[in-house]
Amino acid sequence: MPNATTVSKPTPLPSRNLAGLALVMALLASPAAEAGGGPWTLSGDDLSTYVGVSYTRWRTFLGGEGAEAVKLPSAVTRTDLGGEVTYGLLTSVDVEVRGGIGWSGIGRADADICAQDTACDSTLSLTPIRARGKVRLLDELRGAPFTLAVGPEVRFGDFTREQRMRVTALGDGQTDVALFASVGRLGGLGSMSYSTYIEGIGRHRLASTEILGQKVPADEISASGEFLLYPTPNVSAGLAVDALHSIGGLDFGEVPLDDPDRFTALSVTSVKLGGKIGVRSVQNTTLSISVLGTLYAENNPADFFTVGVGIGSFRASGEGK
Repeated sequence: MPNATTVSKPTPLPSRNLAGLALVMALLASPAAEAGGGPWTLSGDDLSTYVGVSYTRWRTFLGGEGAEAVKLPSAVTRTDLGGEVTYGLLTSVDVEVRGGIGWSGIGRADADICAQDTACDSTLSLTPIRARGKVRLLDELRGAPFTLAVGPEVRFGDFTREQRMRVTALGDGQTDVALFASVGRLGGLGSMSYSTYIEGIGRHRLASTEILGQKVPADEISASGEFLLYPTPNVSAGLAVDALHSIGGLDFGEVPLDDPDRFTALSVTSVKLGGKIGVRSVQNTTLSISVLGTLYAENNPADFFTVGVGIGSFRASGEGK
């Protein structure tokens, strides 16, 4: 860390974009393909909603470092319908709740990984529910060099416990508590504007059992980020990254295939890279499209690919009254 820090105002947007800055900020506060990202918060009584559908596919599972990949006879596919509601409590505090329903299945179940009863059965259920609060501590529009927000998060998934040993599981039956921090910035880049952020989460997973001396499931750290360009305040496109790492856990070959916690016990590392596009209407409605695929994996699918499409809407305080 430097011994001295110079606090400066954010890079000013080009003059042609100043009129659209409020729209860009509203877009950042509204749900995108992966809704709720970044340190920006809604103002008091503002409301944003998001509904989206995603399709995921993978066929190859990679164990720990140096392990041979396990290729299934056919791909595991998953379709999710989800939604999120974010509400501004104060000028710099908002809360959000996310949930949905999903279906996952595999075309053929004649692999060793499917040998146990119900291991490759199709799964249809609610997906884990996530609730979080976000407090904005620094605001670049008020002179800080960047925007910073922190907050708590709880993820409820106990109702998925009976499916946790399936290849097609939509959850692993856990309730987790977490703390996150998110830092981001707006700025000008030539004739365009941009937004970028990175978010880190430390997640404590409430232990359900112990295998070979390891807490199951292991705690996790994760990070996500975006860099989006805005040719106009209503159009955005850019890159997205997502990473996850278990603090502890076991390699795939160390856990018996007939153990119901064979996936929950894994020491997972994954890095995914993709892109996002957003198009916003004058009625504060945003169409968003995202894609994400595996860049690196341990004890996780090696060829994970997902595409999502969603509609988000934003209502400022006092609208419709």
